[in-house]
Amino acid sequence: MSSKFAAPWRAARSSPGFQPIFNLDTGRVVGYEALARWQHPSRGQIPPDVFIPIAEQSDAILEIDETILEKSCRTASLWPQDASIAVNLSTVQFNRSELLVAKVKAILERTGFDPRRLYLEITESMLMEDTPRTRSAIAELVALAEGGRARVAAS
Repeated sequence: MSSKFAAPWRAARSSPGFQPIFNLDTGRVVGYEALARWQHPSRGQIPPDVFIPIAEQSDAILEIDETILEKSCRTASLWPQDASIAVNLSTVQFNRSELLVAKVKAILERTGFDPRRLYLEITESMLMEDTPRTRSAIAELVALAEGGRARVAAS
């Protein structure tokens, strides 16, 4: 299956699915979480627990993550202005933080998506890695968030 991630179609076959996020007090949908989906040309939909580990090993996850973030922002820009989108950042993407903030900014500019509606989710395990790279990546994302550009949440 890992050979199936060969360019150019690997990211084109990935797309976000959207899971609603409800306000429990009102029962109202307040946003959505983008969930990575991958459509194989002959095998159909491949579950994330199968394709994500393979994509992470082949670095295809970087292109898939970027595609999911951009498609999510484009789609969410058509929703009501008070609906947010939460997008997970992969460990591989997070560990390549030198490009992460620039890519997020570029996607927001290309899509015209209001950055105040974007939540970037990182896992607790990413927070637990106390390395200079992790601290730097978190600081950059927090600075991006404080600039009114996006929000960062642990999931």
